[in-house]
Amino acid sequence: MSTFNLSALVEAVAGFSETINPSAFASRLEKARATLGDSCLAKLREGEPIFVLRSQDLSAPGLVRAWAEQAQSHGTPQTKVAGARRIAEQMEDWQQRFRRFVKQPD
Repeated sequence: MSTFNLSALVEAVAGFSETINPSAFASRLEKARATLGDSCLAKLREGEPIFVLRSQDLSAPGLVRAWAEQAQSHGTPQTKVAGARRIAEQMEDWQQRFRRFVKQPD
């Protein structure tokens, strides 16, 4: 599991918008990639859509497990699948500790 400094990421991508100067975008993207290391977020291409699941989302652990099952059936490396399953467990642990924040998505 990769970790990164969230405040550095926010600083790196601050100001992203559809009207940003292409060279400024490239510069900020490279800074963000350096901050993220080997994270899948570091591999994003300009304009590539992403979807984020947070632990507060009641459905998140099950959805992450479903992704892991599908990924495994398509031959994704076992380390990646196991990592996803660990995240699902961590999400459930978080949900148990912080029940008051767990909810259906807004």
